[in-house]
Amino acid sequence: PELRIKHFHPGLVGWEEKAESMRFQMKKFGRNFAIFEMEDSPTVLTFRRSPEDELRITLEKQENGEQTSQDFIFQKS
Repeated sequence: PELRIKHFHPGLVGWEEKAESMRFQMKKFGRNFAIFEMEDSPTVLTFRRSPEDELRITLEKQENGEQTSQDFIFQKS
């Protein structure tokens, strides 16, 4: 499986060319998680679902020679 992501500015103006997107290959998955790695860079997206109906997406990447990590947390409403 593959995850494709497109970025948009306000007004739905895409960052990438129309036919382009960031592509991540699934590397590992389980009952409450999935790990995707970007094809051409050391970028990893980890999706984890908690028992409290929370989805945590962690983005790990290299930025200016340093490893960075950023969490995006979504809750069921």
